[in-house]
Amino acid sequence: MTGIKRILLECTGTYKTEVNTGIQRVVRNIIKESQTIGKDLEVKCLPVISRHSRLWKVDKVAGYHGQLWNNFIIYLKNVYKNFCSLLYAIFPFRPVGRFLFPAPERFGLSSIIRTVFHIAILPTTLILYFCRRKINPRKGDLLLMLDSSWAYPIWPAVKWAKAKGATVGLVVHDILPITQPHFFVPDTIERFQVWFDQAVDTADFFVTVSQTIHNEVKKYLEFRRPAVNWGDRLDSFKLGSVIDNVIKNGPVRDELKKISENSDKPGIYLTIGTIEPRKNHKYLLDAFDKIWERYPDVCLCIVGRSGWFSDAILERIRSHPKYRTTLFMFNNLSDTELDYCYNHSKAMIFPSCAEGFGLPIVEALQHKLPVLASNIPIFKEVGGEFCSYFDINDTYSLIKMIIDIETKGKMPQIRNPKEYKLPIWKDSCRELLTKSAALYEKMLFV
Repeated sequence: MTGIKRILLECTGTYKTEVNTGIQRVVRNIIKESQTIGKDLEVKCLPVISRHSRLWKVDKVAGYHGQLWNNFIIYLKNVYKNFCSLLYAIFPFRPVGRFLFPAPERFGLSSIIRTVFHIAILPTTLILYFCRRKINPRKGDLLLMLDSSWAYPIWPAVKWAKAKGATVGLVVHDILPITQPHFFVPDTIERFQVWFDQAVDTADFFVTVSQTIHNEVKKYLEFRRPAVNWGDRLDSFKLGSVIDNVIKNGPVRDELKKISENSDKPGIYLTIGTIEPRKNHKYLLDAFDKIWERYPDVCLCIVGRSGWFSDAILERIRSHPKYRTTLFMFNNLSDTELDYCYNHSKAMIFPSCAEGFGLPIVEALQHKLPVLASNIPIFKEVGGEFCSYFDINDTYSLIKMIIDIETKGKMPQIRNPKEYKLPIWKDSCRELLTKSAALYEKMLFV
């Protein structure tokens, strides 16, 4: 790679948490494959995290803390969030809300707590510094921001790296809080908007995870900065399909085995995704309530952690008369158990209203599992002729599809999934690094 000496792969969010949604899977796999691909491209790839407004090298992406410590941190965060929500309920004024729920880089209660915490762990920071874990960016470095960096204060470290001569690239997973704000809580919308405004001002180029998101980002950037030729600063790449943390013959909870292996059941319809409004679980349950009237033994298994605006749908699931008989929900499956679900299901249903990519589609197709997906542009891009599509504005569209499957005993006529050219993470990583290098070279002449 002409000009690039090092690629610094920012992975702060994945390193510091045990969350395992699509973004974390992308980050882990890209960093894993970058060690081999970097050698092929003759460039050194280093995973780095943001800490105390600087960049620090890490040896591995996940496993920062044990599960007990992570659960404790999640508990503290929930206590903090509930405390702030209670204060805001007592004092429902906009300035109070901004102080209690500030966007990254803005002054508020969280920044005060963070400052106190940083002072408390100063000895640890000094130890890391003298152990030479600190990265000193320089000309010839490409800082490639891979992670969900809108969730933490990333920009002081990024601006510091840029001031030292590094070029900055940003991987954009989606901009849904901007284009589809009605699916998100106000706090998330403001955080994301502030973060992306900073990205527009700071990043030298953008690489998106799909052509659909590429088009949305380009449209937004041209609106924000019409004088800039964004065609030279934008590209996209394809994601891989293999679940990375699967343990061969690993543990699978008995409850999941009983559901999947019960011969009295005609097969399981699987849906995967965080339980939040845009994943459209309400549509799915509305459809299955009608399906169960005719086929009471049809099974639906919902897999995904609890997200925002999820209380109503979670209550509906848990209080449903079919719950734990033909309606099941798991909020904390391991990758091994997720792989088990893919291998023991009849079909996967993906009813989302909006996505940045839709990783479960390629994961399901990789397992040769038929996919029934909502008829939205990103799914058409990802699944093409290998998925069956239903109208999310009409529950009868999905109802008819499933009734036909149950009546005729076969899936809708689609192109054979065995012909689907499955992307692998090695190819995905190579495409990302190669295209990032090309954009880096363009920036040298801007």
